[in-house]
Order: sequence, then structure tokens, then C-alpha cells
Amino acid sequence: MITLGSAIRCQPVSNRVENVFYMTKYVLIFAFCLVFASFAEAAKNPSVSLKKNTNMAFGDVASSVDGAGTAVINSNSNSKYVTGSIIDFGGTVTRAKFTISKGTASGYVTITLPTSLTITKSGVTLTVDNLTSDVGTTAQLDGSGGLVFYVSGRLNVPASQSEKSGMTGDMTVLVEDNTTSTNDNASATVSGSVAAPISISATSVLSFGTISPGSTSGTIAVDTGGTSTAINVTEMAGSSVSEGVFTVTGDGGAAFSITLPVSATLSGGGYSMTVDNFQHDAGASPTIAGGGSRDVSIGATLNVGADQANGDYSGVYTIDVNYN
Repeated sequence: MITLGSAIRCQPVSNRVENVFYMTKYVLIFAFCLVFASFAEAAKNPSVSLKKNTNMAFGDVASSVDGAGTAVINSNSNSKYVTGSIIDFGGTVTRAKFTISKGTASGYVTITLPTSLTITKSGVTLTVDNLTSDVGTTAQLDGSGGLVFYVSGRLNVPASQSEKSGMTGDMTVLVEDNTTSTNDNASATVSGSVAAPISISATSVLSFGTISPGSTSGTIAVDTGGTSTAINVTEMAGSSVSEGVFTVTGDGGAAFSITLPVSATLSGGGYSMTVDNFQHDAGASPTIAGGGSRDVSIGATLNVGADQANGDYSGVYTIDVNYN
């Protein structure tokens, strides 16, 4: 007879312990494989890297008393153009240059630029905005997971901005590898300089003195040295004749141009006379003195009609100056 108890066999304790040991080894080997696979995946998809190669520089501009303006770095070259009333003063202009490496081969990255930033020095602060990458916000990497791109921007200059050189600020750029979701950032310095605005103010009035007209029309010319020459008119004794004098201020040593009026009108008592042949003594290529100002003398010719009516005559003429 076979009893239930005779069919039961007990496994030795030592064997069970050995089996548990083998199972532990399998678990450890499996865990090691997972770690190894993780390292292999990291080697296959390394963390993307971003490096700054070149800083951004706007060079030099001059502000204007007539209004604000902007200096814009071109997206496809290291050059700039200006808008509004400001003047391009040259200087070194560069786009910011960045290099991406260790990205996913032929994968895509997202480039994030700041909305704006400021450059500043000694209490003067200007805003830089419209920051743009030449490859857009999403760009494809090359076969080795790399890419070179440039960033340009716009410098905003208010009217009558005071002179300030060497203004700087920082721009931080972020890139993210869209495949691995790894990211990196790098910063570039942004710089620019502003020259003093050019301006002009009257110092001395252009005066033709007191004259007596003749029976035919005539003229009285005052040159830039204040010497008068009368034709068919008579200068009265004690007459006060003088050239006009203006003071031009701006960036010391800068070249500028002068635009004189074609004509102006003197009026008095319902009558008028014409002034023309305006001239100045600044020469063909005037420059502002090293101290930031220089005087310019003005001469002109007054046309007097036959039997011109007596009276006091006065008028206004306008002179424009601009940086070259």
C-alpha cells in the first residue's frame, strides 16, 4: 500500500540556499547589462555642446538732435546699416558666432535667443533687440552632429544721446538637441559706442548795417571776415556791419558738411529784400576741432531795390550741419 506520506520528499536546505545564490547572480548580471546598455546609449547620444566663437559688436554711431534711430547688424555679413536720424560712424562690426558640437548626427536643435538685452557704461544704457539667428530657431545638424551659426541684432539710440564709448552687455544663447533633449548655453559680449550728436548754434548776427538806396537797384555784400562791399547803395557813417558766426559742436576730429540756404528774405514795414550768395569759411572738408567745437563764419549779399523803402528789415536764415 502506498501512503501519502511516502510520496513526499524534502529538498536539503543546502540546495535551496545554492539556488538562491544562483538567482542573485542572475539578477546582478541583468543589472550590469542594464547599466552597460545605459552607458552605450549615452555614448551613442552624447550631450549637445555650445561654444561661443565671436562676440557681437555694433561699432560706432553718432546720435542726432533731430531724432532717434537704430543701428542694425546684417544677418548675412559683418556689416551694419542705420535708420532714423543717427549717423553710421564705422568701427568694427561683427555678428556673434557660435558652434554646436556633440549633437545627434543630422538631428535637429532648437535655438533660443533673448528677447532683448542692454549695453551700458557709466550710467548710459542702450537697448539691443531683434536678435536673430541666421539659421532660424530650429536648425538641422550636420552628419557629425555639429553646426555653426551667427546672431545679429539691432541697437536703439535715442535722440541727443550723450557720447559714450565702450558700452558692453551679455547675451546668453541656449540650444537643445531635439532628439536627446540635452541642452547647453553660451554667452557672448555685445558692444557699441555712441559719438556726440552734431549741433549748431548762432553766436553772432549777420548784419548789413545801415544803407541808403539809390535810384537803381544795388547790392551790399558782407564777406566771412565782416568786410562789406557796396554797389549802387551808400553805407551810412557809423553803420554796424558784421559777418554771421555759428558754433558747431560734436565729436572732436569728425568731418562734417554745411548746407547753406539758397536765399532768405528780410522784411520790414510791409516791404522786403532778398539775401543770397551765402558762403562760409570752413572750407571744402571741415572738421570739428579736437575739443569738440569750432566756429564757422557766414557771409552773404543783400539785394536792394531802387528807391527801397526806409525801415528796419530783419529775417531768418537756416544752416544745416551733418556728419560725413
